[in-house]
Amino acid sequence: MKSATQNLLEIVSFIYLFENGLPYEILVDLGVSNEQISILKKEQYIKYSFGNLKSFSKLYRNAFLKENLQKCTDYIAKCLDIISNNASKYEKLIFLPDIYTKYIEIGKGNELNVSVNLLEHMRQYSYVCDYKNMYVHGQTAYYFLNQKDVEELSETDYMILFYYGISLLHCDRKRGAIEIFRKIKNNTSLELNVNIMASCELYNNLYNLFQISHLEGEILISLADLKRKINSIKDETDYSALDIRIAYSTCMNRYMMILFMQDKIIDATKIFKEYVMYNNDIPASQYSYKYHSMMGEWLLDYARGISWQYPACAKKLYNISIELLRNGKNKKRYLLAQMDLAFLQCVYFDKYDEINTIHSITDTLKTDNYINEYFRGIIREKLCRLVQYFKDPHIANSEGIITIAQKYKEEALTAELDSMLYINGRLAYQTRMYFSVLATIIKNFAEASEYLDQNLRVTSEAGASFKKIITHNLKNLKQIEHIEWGTANGCYSTHTFILDPRIW
Repeated sequence: MKSATQNLLEIVSFIYLFENGLPYEILVDLGVSNEQISILKKEQYIKYSFGNLKSFSKLYRNAFLKENLQKCTDYIAKCLDIISNNASKYEKLIFLPDIYTKYIEIGKGNELNVSVNLLEHMRQYSYVCDYKNMYVHGQTAYYFLNQKDVEELSETDYMILFYYGISLLHCDRKRGAIEIFRKIKNNTSLELNVNIMASCELYNNLYNLFQISHLEGEILISLADLKRKINSIKDETDYSALDIRIAYSTCMNRYMMILFMQDKIIDATKIFKEYVMYNNDIPASQYSYKYHSMMGEWLLDYARGISWQYPACAKKLYNISIELLRNGKNKKRYLLAQMDLAFLQCVYFDKYDEINTIHSITDTLKTDNYINEYFRGIIREKLCRLVQYFKDPHIANSEGIITIAQKYKEEALTAELDSMLYINGRLAYQTRMYFSVLATIIKNFAEASEYLDQNLRVTSEAGASFKKIITHNLKNLKQIEHIEWGTANGCYSTHTFILDPRIW
C-alpha cells in the first residue's frame, strides 16, 4: 500500500510534468482530494496561476522532476490513460497533443506506440459511431502527423488520417474531410486498404455534388478490387476485414444511390438485392452487430430511393430499418430513419400530425450537433407546414401566408449563420428549392428564378425527373397558386409549384 508521502510525490510529479500546470477540475477528476491540494499549497509545492495548479518556480520544478519523475511513471501513465480515454471530456481543459507527448517523455511510449494507440482509439470510436471522440482524437493525431513530410507517413498514419476524415464528415466539416481523402488516395499504394477506402469516400462526395456521369466505370473497378480483397480474408476477427467490408458497403451503396439519382430504379433495385445476399453470407464474428446495423442503413437508403415511386413499400422498409437500427450504435442513422418515416407520412399519406415528430427529431439533431441534418429537418418541417396551409384556400389566398414565408426565410438564414453551416451539393439543391418556393410565395420572382436556374445547372448530370420539376416551376412561376409534392408520374398543373420530396 502506498504511503501518503508517496501519493503526494506522484501528484506533484504529474502536475510538474506540465510546464503550465493542470486545471483543478482535471486533478479532482483523477482522484486528487481537496485536502491533498491544500497540503501541497501550504507546503508551497504548488500555486494557483491563471486557473491552473502549477509549480512555484521553474528551477525547482526541473530539479524535482530530475530526482523523482522515474519513481512515479506508473501513476502518471495511469492518469494520462484516463485523460486520453475520455478525450472529449477534457478537450476544453487541456491541449490533448500534450498528453501523447508526455507518454514519450516518461518513457512509456514512442512515436510508433502513440500512432498505434491513436488508431486503436479511433477505430473503436468509428465502430460504435462515436464521431465526437473520434474527431477529438483525430485532431490530436493531425497535430503530430501534419509535422511530417508525406514520404514519412506510414500506413498506420494514413489509417489515422482516414478515420479523422470520417469524423470530419460526421461533424459537418466536409471540405477538410475531402482534402484528407484526396491526400490519402494520391499518396498511398493502390494495394493498401486505406487507398481504396479513401476512394470510396470520394465517390460519396461526387455523388453528393451530383457529379455522377463518369463515375460508374471507376466504381465498378473498385467493387471488383474490393471483392478480391474480401475473398482473400483469412481472419474475420481482424480489423482489416471489417475495414474492407465497410468500404465495400460504402462503395456499393453509393452506386445504388447514383442509379436512383439517374432515375434507374430497376438497376438500383438489383444492386440492393445483391447487397442483401452478400450481407446475409458474411461469416459470424464479433463485428456481426456492425453488419446487422449496416443492413438497417441499406434498408433506409433503399426506402429513400423507392419512396418517390412506391411510398407504401418504402413505409414498410423504413419500419424494418428502424427496428434494425434501434439497438445499434449509429444514433444518427436511427434518428434519420424515424425522421424519414414521419416525413413520408406527411408527404404521401397527408398525416400532418407527423410534423410534430419531424420538429422533435430536428431539435435532437441540433442538440447532437448533426448540423447538416438539422438544417434538412428545418426544410422538411417548414415545407410540410406550407403544403398543409395551401390545402386551405382561405390561407393560400391570404396576406398571412406571405408573412409566414418571410418568417421562414429569416429563420432559415439565421439557422444557417448561427451554425456556420457550409452548404453544398444535395443540401444546397434542397436549400435553393426551399428558398425558391418562399420567394415565389412572397412574389419575388427574380430571386425564385435565380435559385431554380442554379439548381438546373447543378442537376445537369442527374435524371430527367430532377430537371422536369425545376423547368416546370421556372416556366410557371408567375401563375403559381398552389404548392404540392412532386410524384413519379409527373402530371403537374401549371398553377402549382412542385416540391421535390427527395430531401435526404
